[in-house]
Amino acid sequence: PICTLAANDKHLFSGSLRIIKVWDKGTLQTVRTLEGLNHWVRALVIKNDKMYAGIYQAIKIWDVNSFECERVIDVKGGSVYSMVVTDRYIICGTYDKGIFMQSLSNPRESQVLRGHSGTVYCLGYLKSGGHTRLFSGAYDRTIKVWNLDKHIALQTMDRHQGSVCCIVIARGKIFSGAMDSTIKVWQ
Repeated sequence: PICTLAANDKHLFSGSLRIIKVWDKGTLQTVRTLEGLNHWVRALVIKNDKMYAGIYQAIKIWDVNSFECERVIDVKGGSVYSMVVTDRYIICGTYDKGIFMQSLSNPRESQVLRGHSGTVYCLGYLKSGGHTRLFSGAYDRTIKVWNLDKHIALQTMDRHQGSVCCIVIARGKIFSGAMDSTIKVWQ
C-alpha cells in the first residue's frame, strides 16, 4: 500500500513499507527506490530541495537531487503519522498523541507539544498577521490550534464524530476531513 505522496517539479515520491519510490512525472516510471527505512513511511514533505520522510521514531532527510540521505533525526513518540516543515521547524504528529517539533537551525533544540488524547494524524500551518498557527487533527476527534511562537494550545475544535484524518488550509479557511465521512469548514 501507498501511505503518502509528495512531489516536486521533476518527481513524484511515494512512501510504503520500508521504502520510498521516486517516479519520473513525465514518463511515470520508477527512477529510484530509497531503501533502509525501519517501518512504514506515512509522511513525506518536499521543501527547498529536501525530502523529509516520517517513519518509526525518526525523520530522514534526503537531498532530492542526489537522493543521498543527509540527516536522521530521532523522534520520541513512535511512528510519525503527519508532518509539516515551516521556516523554523520540522513538526510531526506521532502515534503517542504528541506533536514533535525540531528546530531547523539548532539540532539540539526540540520539544513535544501535548494536548491530544489520540494519534495525531494530520497537521497544517498558517502564517498570518505576524503569527504562525499550527492545526493538528487526531484520533480523539478534535482539531487543536497552536501558537507556534509560544508553543501553547489556543483552542480545541470538536465538531467531528470520528477521527480527524486530514487538514487543508486555503484562503484563510481550514478544511478538515474525518472518519465520520464529513468535511468541516472552519474560519
